[in-house]
Amino acid sequence: MQHTGMVRSVDRLGRITIPKELCRVLGLLGSSRVVLSLENNGIVIRRYTEPCCLCGRADDTFEVDGKFYCSHCRKNPQAAAMEKFVGDFSDKYAEKKKED
Repeated sequence: MQHTGMVRSVDRLGRITIPKELCRVLGLLGSSRVVLSLENNGIVIRRYTEPCCLCGRADDTFEVDGKFYCSHCRKNPQAAAMEKFVGDFSDKYAEKKKED
């Protein structure tokens, strides 16, 4: 992990301010969402990526009309939609089987 040398204080509500320079490097805007995780006795902040609405992948997604798609589903949207449909159907069938 790269140390930036920037030190910030935690306010009385437990908040910190991410330095503007880091926001610029990470492409974070005022409305950006981030994911916080604990790793190696420290806090890691990553930019949040919306998952693909068809397959659930969260890598390399892009927005079209308010929905997010990954590059895999973009190349073959019909196959991705069919995979999701079959997966959802299988899940519902398995749940129904448990109830019976």
